[in-house]
Amino acid sequence: MLITVLNNRILVQERTVWQQDITLNSNTLVDGNNELLINSLKTELTYLATKRIELSDTELERGRGVTIIGDASVPYQVLKQIMAACADSDYRNISLAVKKIAKSTQEGV
Repeated sequence: MLITVLNNRILVQERTVWQQDITLNSNTLVDGNNELLINSLKTELTYLATKRIELSDTELERGRGVTIIGDASVPYQVLKQIMAACADSDYRNISLAVKKIAKSTQEGV
């Protein structure tokens, strides 16, 4: 499973599950947008988990696997909350990567 975290959008398996005109920053953590973001993510993860009910022995032990790729502009506090939402949805085998996405790529998508 792949979750991509951009500064104004969250994608799960390249499908947008949350998008706002605001930029994810420390202020995002204190308003209602953060709750909407986390709930949208949990809803999608729960839905995807129902599509594959049987788990391997490793997944039973470590949890479902997920890789979170975050844009370097996204604060770590936001990534931490996304990781917590994944763990709450039994996606506990988490890999985290952070990369800087070219500004022209962000605006053109």
